[in-house]
Amino acid sequence: MKASKTEIDSAILKAYGSYDNPDLSFINKAFTKKPYQELIEKLSDQYSIKDYTDLNYDRSFDYDLSKGDHGYGLKLSMVGKFALLFKLNEHNKWDVLTEGRKEASDIISILKSMILKL
Repeated sequence: MKASKTEIDSAILKAYGSYDNPDLSFINKAFTKKPYQELIEKLSDQYSIKDYTDLNYDRSFDYDLSKGDHGYGLKLSMVGKFALLFKLNEHNKWDVLTEGRKEASDIISILKSMILKL
């Protein structure tokens, strides 16, 4: 499922409360709540996972997933049920992985089962 710009904008405004005077307390609340714990546990059955989340800079939970020679980055939003799955290509740029791609289809399937939008 692909998230629309309207859905993302709505989730951002709901989390921050205001664009002019944003309330950043949602960051600590999300970190404490651990809304993606079940997802990470499912993925850890198949992948080695490293958590690189930095609450000083991130508004998402940031993970590296690896299995054999395959490595991926996964960002799970703190503002809504949104996910970004990517790998670094040969030019050291993000290659975003979406539905319909055979590569990482197992990860995409798990994300979709958790009702996350890509």
